[in-house]
Amino acid sequence: MNANRFDPFIDTATLQRLQKEFGRFVDGGWLRDVSGVATEAWHPAADTVNSDGVLTIVLDIPGVDPAAIDVSVHRGVLSVSGRRDAGTNKPSGSPGGATRYEPGGNCIERPMGSFNREFPLPDGADESKIEARSNHGVLTLTIPSAQGADIERKISIDITS
Repeated sequence: MNANRFDPFIDTATLQRLQKEFGRFVDGGWLRDVSGVATEAWHPAADTVNSDGVLTIVLDIPGVDPAAIDVSVHRGVLSVSGRRDAGTNKPSGSPGGATRYEPGGNCIERPMGSFNREFPLPDGADESKIEARSNHGVLTLTIPSAQGADIERKISIDITS
C-alpha cells in the first residue's frame, strides 16, 4: 500500500486554503459564539417559584428601562416583553445574543433588541392581583392564588432604587 503522508511544512497551500475556508465559515455566522452567550432570540433568564399559594416569577433584565417593559395577562398566560437598546455612545448590541467582534477590539456579547417571555399561570391564579416590581434590573412578578376572571389587563411596574 502506497499512502501519501501529509507534511505541513511542504503542503502549505492546503493549510492556507483550509485557514481561508475556516475564516469564511466563522465570519459567515456559522460559529458566532464560543463564550456560552445565547445565539437564538434573546430570552431573559427567569426563575419561577410556587410557594404557599403564590407564584413568583423573577426575570433578569439589566439595562432595560422599566418603562419599556410590557407586562400583561390574557387567558391564563402572563406575557413579559420589552426592548434593550445600546443607548448613545455605546457599541451597538448583538441581535439575538450572538457574540460579535468588531474592528478596533470591540467585542459585543450582551444581547440587544426585543424580547418576549410567556408563562402559563396555574389554575386558580388571581389575574386581577398580579403585582410587578423592578429593582436594579430584576423584575419580580407576584401572582397570588384565587379564582380569576378570564380578562386581559395591563400590569404597572413599581420602580424601586
